[in-house]
Amino acid sequence: MDKDYYKILGVAKSASNEEIKKAYRKMALKYHPDKNKSPDAEEKFKEIGEAYEILSDPEKREMFDLWFCVEELIDRPSPGAPGEPNGERSSTSRGSRDVDSFVSALVNVLILLYIIYVVITIIRIFLRHFK
Repeated sequence: MDKDYYKILGVAKSASNEEIKKAYRKMALKYHPDKNKSPDAEEKFKEIGEAYEILSDPEKREMFDLWFCVEELIDRPSPGAPGEPNGERSSTSRGSRDVDSFVSALVNVLILLYIIYVVITIIRIFLRHFK
């Protein structure tokens, strides 16, 4: 998922359904192709509709939030010493490299466990939908 639907509608991740609806209506009016003649208005209008479709449905919103969180974890910068560029350490001692490797492996395992949790949660939501 490359799109942040909260950003598209201009609302916080903690926004209520009423706030999402209000933001959708405001944005839809602003970018409606009949009212806005800019070349990208129609595409923006469709994007706003897609964002509202996902965020207004509690199950779809929960799945989006879970996947969005996973993507943020995967795209995170590698851990390093505070103040060091690109997470690189100026020290090359064997001990610090071993600790870095261990921490990096541990973080990767935790991310994998979270992804498994997300998949199981999505399956549960999907199965709940068909009961």
